[in-house]
Amino acid sequence: MKAQSAMEYLMTYGWAILIIAIALSALYALGVFNPAAYGPRASPGSCSVTRPDGARTVNFISLSGLCNGEQPKFVAYATGQEAIVERRFFQNDSFTILAWIYWPSSVNLASPGTGNGDVGYAWSGSGNATDDGFGVFSRSDHWYLNFYGDDLECNDGPVTGEWYQFGASWNNKTKQQTIWVNGVANCTRTSSGYEVTNEPLYLLDGAGSWDGGAYADGYVSNIQLYNKALGANQIMALYQEGIGGAPIALPNLEGWWPLNANLNDYSGNGYDGSGSVSYSSSYPSP
Repeated sequence: MKAQSAMEYLMTYGWAILIIAIALSALYALGVFNPAAYGPRASPGSCSVTRPDGARTVNFISLSGLCNGEQPKFVAYATGQEAIVERRFFQNDSFTILAWIYWPSSVNLASPGTGNGDVGYAWSGSGNATDDGFGVFSRSDHWYLNFYGDDLECNDGPVTGEWYQFGASWNNKTKQQTIWVNGVANCTRTSSGYEVTNEPLYLLDGAGSWDGGAYADGYVSNIQLYNKALGANQIMALYQEGIGGAPIALPNLEGWWPLNANLNDYSGNGYDGSGSVSYSSSYPSP
């Protein structure tokens, strides 16, 4: 009788424990137990770059404010929206551009509806298929760097429902193109092309009007643009800082758009964007 009672006890409470364990696992996967999701979120403009000698100077450049990587209060939620930065950044110089991006399950990354199946967050070019321009996006569910007709496409790509730190770099000396995903080089190649445009930078738009806009169609945060090809260790360090991470290599920082409720440039260079963009305070936690 004792053995039977023990087995009945185990059967009854064993199922209960299993159900609780499954529920806890589901909550953990959703980030409920992630302390970052409940910590204080950074207000717009709480961290910025100070340039005592004025815009585009580097003497005594530094970070000021709350710059400990706190998650932002807001991120951009762009569906068919873009911002324009009236500055010609890409003049055959080296660069690195990185941002955090999240595509919701409503986006079909294999065929999101734009001309070539593109969804991205940065573009500069004349807006026609002959020029191609520069763009960072997912094309037909592959990571893709549009590079003035000399493009780089990785073998794999993103999935919906996940945050990625995603961007690209170009080294004008070595002619190396690299696509960076979550702190590591996803694919790279030597380019025979060139990179130059007299066009402004379009944020939250991955390609020109010839490609149907290729808008981000998701959440975007913390766009950082540098005038050099950052090294692997530097990019990994930026990824490890998280979605609210501050820039590094400050003398090489061209623009920094956290997209925390506004289009302001916090690099100290004053390259604020213009446009009408929506923001979300209830975005999925990274």
